[in-house]
Amino acid sequence: MDVQDYFSKVEDPRVVSRCKHKLSDILVIALASYLCGGEDYESMHELCLERGESLRPLVELPNGCPSVDTFERVLQRIEPQSLYACLQVYGKELISDLEGKHIAIDGKRLKGSKKKTGSTHILSAW
Repeated sequence: MDVQDYFSKVEDPRVVSRCKHKLSDILVIALASYLCGGEDYESMHELCLERGESLRPLVELPNGCPSVDTFERVLQRIEPQSLYACLQVYGKELISDLEGKHIAIDGKRLKGSKKKTGSTHILSAW
């Protein structure tokens, strides 16, 4: 199952006839933004605008990218337990798919990158 299939199980608090965007599309973009280090609704909108084409296999977006206000309204109205349960099931399925497989992880600190706030690190996984 795709992540969209899991997100389709989250109860949509909106009036369906007035929706321009699928709830699963909004949630997929929000998750992708969070995984890319996004911290707010603006970063969700920016990710959609900048990476919209690379998200096409995961989202439909028939009316373009949702606005910042849309992300805010939708995500504030979703029942947190419903979203948590959905992500928990998705995470367990993801982990079970990796059973018996190995992931090699390599980390390095870039030479000459040390500053008062810390060094730059690169982490690779394959």
